[in-house]
Amino acid sequence: MNITAELSPVGQLHVGAGTTFGPLTVFPVWTSAPGARGFTTARGQDIQVSELDEPTVPQLLVWHNLDTDLLLLEGTLLVGGWQTRAAERDIVIPRGERVVTPVRCVERGRWGGGSGHGVDGIAPLSVRAALRGGAARRERADQSEVWERVTRLERTYGAHATSSLHSLMTESIGAPLHDSRGRNRDRVPMRGAGFVDELLLEELQRYAASPLPGQRGVIIGVGGSPVSLELFGSVGACKAELPALLTAAFIDAGTVNSYAPTRGAAARSFAEQCQRLMSLETLTWLPAAEGARDTETARTTAYDLDIRAIRRGATGSVLHASAMNMRHELALAL
Repeated sequence: MNITAELSPVGQLHVGAGTTFGPLTVFPVWTSAPGARGFTTARGQDIQVSELDEPTVPQLLVWHNLDTDLLLLEGTLLVGGWQTRAAERDIVIPRGERVVTPVRCVERGRWGGGSGHGVDGIAPLSVRAALRGGAARRERADQSEVWERVTRLERTYGAHATSSLHSLMTESIGAPLHDSRGRNRDRVPMRGAGFVDELLLEELQRYAASPLPGQRGVIIGVGGSPVSLELFGSVGACKAELPALLTAAFIDAGTVNSYAPTRGAAARSFAEQCQRLMSLETLTWLPAAEGARDTETARTTAYDLDIRAIRRGATGSVLHASAMNMRHELALAL
């Protein structure tokens, strides 16, 4: 599917065939937009994250000595420190600069410990929706709503001593491969099981580790409806982030009632709507509040979509664009 989008900074989108993993359906996405250079994402990189001299919940200090700029994605989990946090939004961190980064707590039962953090995983879509202001479309994330989304996941996967999203995500992966009678387990219902379906997750992770040539993003459908579009400025960034993104989406999918696959027509319609809203006529680009001085960000909330994008310079390529269906049951936390 080619979508005419001469005025779109993300180019023309092409949506490939979907692959279904239980309630989750994933569609590969390509774009005609030129690739961005001179950046990498945080996944697998040697970066430093610490508390401020006077620790505070909504801020962490991030820096690195890579030979390129670092793109820290919305929802990236920064594990450890006084409590585990999630990056509130996309931010570009230049080499050698220490950037005070906006974050939200995803471990409400702990405040104290060491200073340093590690990067491990990304928040599920339901939590990222709260980072965007939730269904109320607030301008900034509401901390209490972020905690409510973690609690919602705990109702499916079980509570942890400190209500840690990271612990929930890592410990929910590990379902037994056989049922109580010793038979091979096929596709057991995920909802309320306390763990994800490990067989399906293994299939998904193999899929995520081998994106198609030139692939720059995905459309994620859950329970029969598209919920998000993720588009990256380079093939390398897409490949680096897909495993974490899809694993998080799979954990989210365990909370929905329907195993219905998302149809290709629905994914293409979702892409067309995103394409229209990501045109230069509807996106207003402003200097980023934090991070690299030549970085611009844009946001639009129209119809049921919340779209965010980040680029370097007024004519630079988009590093990451993300569209979320805020009427989806995951975004609404139903």
